[in-house]
Amino acid sequence: MNGKEQSTVSQNFAKFVEHLKNSGQIVSYARFAKSINYSPQSLNEILKGRRDVTIEVLRQFFLHYQVNPIDVFDTQQRLLGNTLSLPGENLKKDLATARLIESRLTLEWIKNYNQQQFYDQLPQFQIPLLTKEKEKLYCYQYNEDTMEPTLMFNDWLIIQHQENIENLIPHRLYVILCSYGLLIRRLSAVTKDHTALLLGNDDGNIIKQKVKLSDVLTVFEIKAKISKTISYQKPHGSPKTINSSFYNE
Repeated sequence: MNGKEQSTVSQNFAKFVEHLKNSGQIVSYARFAKSINYSPQSLNEILKGRRDVTIEVLRQFFLHYQVNPIDVFDTQQRLLGNTLSLPGENLKKDLATARLIESRLTLEWIKNYNQQQFYDQLPQFQIPLLTKEKEKLYCYQYNEDTMEPTLMFNDWLIIQHQENIENLIPHRLYVILCSYGLLIRRLSAVTKDHTALLLGNDDGNIIKQKVKLSDVLTVFEIKAKISKTISYQKPHGSPKTINSSFYNE
């Protein structure tokens, strides 16, 4: 981990795995790793604090074991207190379903952005609600570096479709599907004649990119992210509060 401390999410994951083992719900760590399609060696690295858990491992974990995602994503470490939600408790409370869009599906996504069948066939998992209302959420893998340090390579972005492009809010982050590709940028402004979007980066290079609205297919707002560096950017945050770091208002 290049000398970095293991993320709180990974520590919480390890605590739950240890609980499952100590309570006899899993026979061995090796068998548990196999059940979530993960290598025992890599799992051992996580349990020893030398590796961070990935979003795919978490997805498999939530899919196969009755563990409350809210507690795993709890970066305030309430697990050390008396609020640990152990397997078997009511886990459907305050959860939302997100469909997973892997980066390898980007071209197919652009081609089928308005086809419900494309979204229906995507794998799904549950995450803590970002608002009080049930939202239709998607999770997209970020594989660029233009939005660092706000977004890091291989972060998973929790995004929500924006019905009306004219209602986009400046300074927020968006995933923009265009006729010529996909952009992940911060919206600087909408031109006065309402014909184009002015976009910027977060990597220190103040680059304004002009995108014609006629080239925009659809837009998703980035509501939060899931990252192995989740505890470093906002040590006492949560998936609900992390999105405040996206807004530079």
